[in-house]
This record gives sequence, structure tokens and C-alpha cells, in this order.
Amino acid sequence: MRKNLLTLLVILLVCAGCIAKQSTPDQDSSRSSEYTDDSFKVSLRYPSDWNQDTSYLPSVRYVGNDGFFQIDAGGTGSITIDEFASINANHTLNPFGTKPEIISLEIDNQDARLIKPSNDQPDDMKDQACLIVKYPNPVKIGDTRYNFVILYSDSKSIEKISATLTFDNEANNK
Repeated sequence: MRKNLLTLLVILLVCAGCIAKQSTPDQDSSRSSEYTDDSFKVSLRYPSDWNQDTSYLPSVRYVGNDGFFQIDAGGTGSITIDEFASINANHTLNPFGTKPEIISLEIDNQDARLIKPSNDQPDDMKDQACLIVKYPNPVKIGDTRYNFVILYSDSKSIEKISATLTFDNEANNK
């Protein structure tokens, strides 16, 4: 009886350990894909069941049943990240609602601002949030040098995706 109890206890501990070691979908690279963009000088991970939406070309946009992401760049000259975030959050069309929240973050050792929509965000914006991250050095795309990479995503996915965003070596060097 005691031996059976000990065996059962060992089995339970092993099972508990296996459950504890399982990755969540966000952390499990087998359930996510890596996106690298040579123009925007970034890489990130996104759910592997999302596909590129070519109707947004030349913009980069991936969509799935449960969310999306889109990459862009902006901010030129001496504009600060706070000024740029405020301009985007408080746009006259209120794409993030009338009272969006701007949260200061750090992404890949760079200043970042997350714009979360307020409850009165227009329905056609589909719960879109925005992450603005300062490039380590301005990045030239076409004929323009941009200070910030911009990640648009649904509110549910943006923090998970942004946690995987990294700059490539070229963005880190002048």
C-alpha cells in the first residue's frame, strides 16, 4: 500500500512538472512564426495561423481570425516620441477613441509608447492599438529617415507581439 502511494505520488509530481513546463501559445515558437522586415529593420513573432493580407500593399499586414498586426514607420526631424504618440493618439478622427491611454514602455532597450483605445473607439477601428518604438538610429526608407517604427495590432495581441519586437543590427548602427 505504501509503495503504491509512493508510486502514485511520483507519477503526480512528474505530471505536475510536465504541465508546469508546457509553454503557453505566446511563448511556444512552434505556434508562432517570425516576421523580419529589411526595410523597417525589425523582427517579431506572431501567431502562425495568421497570413499576409496583400490588399494593404505596400504596407505589411498579417491577419488571422483572432487578430492582426501591421508595421509602419513615422516621425521625422526632431519630433520626440511623446509628441509623436500624442499626435497619433489625439488625431482629429479619434482612431483610438476620445480618451486613449498612452503607456511608456521599453522595447529592445528603446523608448516606446503604447496607445490603448478608450471604450468609445470607432467600431471600424476594430479594437486597434498602436505601439511606437524609437529606432536606435533613424532608419532610411525610400528617401526619408524615420525616427520610429509603428506596430498596429488588435488590443488583445499587441503586448504579446511587442514583447518579441527586436531591431536588426543595421538599425543599431549609424
